[in-house]
Amino acid sequence: MLNEIFFKQFPDELSCRAHLKQSREKEGIVCKNCGGVHHFWMENQAKWECYACKSRTNLKSGTMMQGSKLPLHAWYKCLHYMTSTKIVTLSAVQMMRNLNLTTYSAVWYMMHKIRISMGKQDAKYKLGGKMEIDDGYFEVVMYHNRVTETGVNVKVDKNEEKYVFPDKKKRGRGTEGKRAVMVMVESVPTKNTNPNKKDRQMGFVKMVAMDNLQEDSVAFEVANGVDTDSNVVTDKHPSYNVLKELVIGHKAEVVAPKEAMRKLPWVHTVIANAKRKFLGIYHSINDKYLQNYLDEFVYKLNRNDFQRDPFDGIFKVAIRGVWSD
Repeated sequence: MLNEIFFKQFPDELSCRAHLKQSREKEGIVCKNCGGVHHFWMENQAKWECYACKSRTNLKSGTMMQGSKLPLHAWYKCLHYMTSTKIVTLSAVQMMRNLNLTTYSAVWYMMHKIRISMGKQDAKYKLGGKMEIDDGYFEVVMYHNRVTETGVNVKVDKNEEKYVFPDKKKRGRGTEGKRAVMVMVESVPTKNTNPNKKDRQMGFVKMVAMDNLQEDSVAFEVANGVDTDSNVVTDKHPSYNVLKELVIGHKAEVVAPKEAMRKLPWVHTVIANAKRKFLGIYHSINDKYLQNYLDEFVYKLNRNDFQRDPFDGIFKVAIRGVWSD
């Protein structure tokens, strides 16, 4: 039903252009040259002109679509497909087929622009109240190929530095080929007595790909993402000791593997669901882009119960300049 409504509203390129123009004018056009807010629309050039300095602003300028050669209709449909349901997540190959496009790289880049903007939007908000914090390890490809100026193909890490293959693999925390992801979940106790159901209700979630789980790194992410008046439950990893300085309450418990779903139920549910989805859809994820995929997963998860049109929400993100090239 949602697809039918969307495609009736936006059947072609012209309908998308008209909607984008109307939406941007409602938000307000600001001249990037002089800061002026008074413009008139030049229909023959599809641009706004500033009354003060005569500088012109095109339809996509300052939005997520800026610089893209793809049709607006493709952007609209991609935004719709990526947000219309929490259950269905599409790979770039499937999205390319849905949009009837033939350039994989353009579709892949468009989807990552949307994911990055999702992450920037969620970064504006902090979690609070009663919470669970723990970490999971996601399998990633730790290197990708780069061609040097001399034409040599080298493998580099996410920082574009030459990748050095380890002599042997470790197990547990610090495992080679896996990226640590810190997961923060609002988790409010309920009066549920059913042993087959969780006795806590999940709120909003944050997931952060970490270079390490040292105290400084944990402290930085918690300070940015969690209110100081929160009460947090974690396992007894030494790095989480820093939480007692950052939040009003911190309880560290010994969490054996068999007790994880009982003591930190929502953190481990989120981790398990994310791993299952990533493996089933993408099969493998490059370490450089893991955070982008986490951002999409969390953005949709946090809006699962929202009553508003999910396209309307992501479209407002797209035109408010959260993305910059």
